[in-house]
Amino acid sequence: MNPRQSVTELFSTFIEFVDDRFSRWGSDRTLRQNMLCCLKQLETRVSDDYWVLYWYKHWQQQPKSIAEQHLSAYLQEPCYWAAQRMTSRQTGVQYRVSDCFQRAIVEVPTVLSGYSPHQAASLRTYASLCFGNVMRDMLRQQREADSRTDWGLLRKLSQKRLTESLQMSGLSADTIACYRLA
Repeated sequence: MNPRQSVTELFSTFIEFVDDRFSRWGSDRTLRQNMLCCLKQLETRVSDDYWVLYWYKHWQQQPKSIAEQHLSAYLQEPCYWAAQRMTSRQTGVQYRVSDCFQRAIVEVPTVLSGYSPHQAASLRTYASLCFGNVMRDMLRQQREADSRTDWGLLRKLSQKRLTESLQMSGLSADTIACYRLA
């Protein structure tokens, strides 16, 4: 993986996979233009850390915004490396790097919610730990599901989730009631 060089790239590009390997950095036009516009407004060159705090503060005020997208772009590398570490450590894992990456990167809002810029850790470091935890939990759940019989999985399923699943499969209310009693 070739690291991103500029601040604009850090906050506006996303990993593209080919055959479960890093292929290139794909640029998001909207994010790129937004970063260039923000950079023009500043007369001095500032560090990545400045932009992390800038977008983080904007995200706190408006969580589902372009700030979240910029921070998601910024966190691509730590997520990728966490996925690489996770898949290389696990034996008999069904998940590929891209699977782990996709599962973890959707947790960016959760990562941001738990992050505190006043702590010693940078957002990259904190996110890397969080992404690793998400992936470990996913792999643990998969191992647990693989080791159980169908009956064991049903026993672990809550009544609410069982009812919802049966309804989504198109069963009648009477049939669902019979299954719930079984």
